[in-house]
Amino acid sequence: MNGNKPKLLVQFRRAMVAMAYAESTVKDYAKAVEKYIRFHDMRHPASMGEVEVGDFVTYLGYVEHLSPESQNKALCAIVLFYNKILFKPLGNISNLRWARKKKRLPICYSMEDMRKILENLQSPYYLIASLGFGCGLRIGEVLKLRLMDLDFQRGAIRVVQGKHSKDRDVPLPNKLIKPLKRLSEFRAQEFIIDKKGLSVSDANLGEAASFVVEVPKYPEEQFLFVHRKPSVDYSRRVFYRKIYTRQSVDKALKRAIRIAGIPCVGGFHSLRHSYSTAAIGMGMNIRELQHYLGHNDINTTQIYTHVLNNEDQSISSPLSEIGNFKD
Repeated sequence: MNGNKPKLLVQFRRAMVAMAYAESTVKDYAKAVEKYIRFHDMRHPASMGEVEVGDFVTYLGYVEHLSPESQNKALCAIVLFYNKILFKPLGNISNLRWARKKKRLPICYSMEDMRKILENLQSPYYLIASLGFGCGLRIGEVLKLRLMDLDFQRGAIRVVQGKHSKDRDVPLPNKLIKPLKRLSEFRAQEFIIDKKGLSVSDANLGEAASFVVEVPKYPEEQFLFVHRKPSVDYSRRVFYRKIYTRQSVDKALKRAIRIAGIPCVGGFHSLRHSYSTAAIGMGMNIRELQHYLGHNDINTTQIYTHVLNNEDQSISSPLSEIGNFKD
């Protein structure tokens, strides 16, 4: 390869970023391609084709026992890599072994289950989970919320660059207005402190105590859910506020579910499923729900009609059914 040209995986990551792929997808796709190359003893991918790709995907299914979704994601990553980086499209990919997805109904929690789950979550996880159940947001969409995405006057949340790179507005439940306002005000005050570099001045950090705190240009550009204690980036000589990770949220959520004594342990996406099912049961139009969830295909939304509990209610958000909210 040309010594001045970036390595293939670097090119692949850059290409996906340029195509507006989600950060998590960029990471997963690059990891899948790297694993594919290592599986074939570091052979150059240009010297391989459909047979080697098929052997790799078969290995993922039969040896590593990956789920059909994970197998197909790896295959999609490799196909994209060959198309966009090697400019060597794979031949008849219909001959490759695409894993058949198992048809399962989503895990949904009742109102009582959700009340117990939220009761066993501490700050800020109970507010993060409430946005999942109360608004039907994905975990990535919640964690990337900024102060400017909250419109308290209109009672709406702006989801910026959600899945499929689409923006959309979703209703802001009344029960979340007070705690979100308080969090926004706290983050605005934190911005002023960070701007002056005072929030870490008393820490016993030696040389790092002189580092500046990295902040956005305007306070409304700040993320909502960040750690109170700034993290240190020694290479750039700055402090920055790290966003809560998906893993930490899922860990806290699953712990709360177990403490609540609920036998069916789902992930954050189960909160979104629970919102969707409850919203339809409350009389929400399927097209309206499709918009709030950010689905491209109405068939994806219609799966929730199969798990209805046939409740006949008319309220704006399932969160309204939960008792006293921890604000």
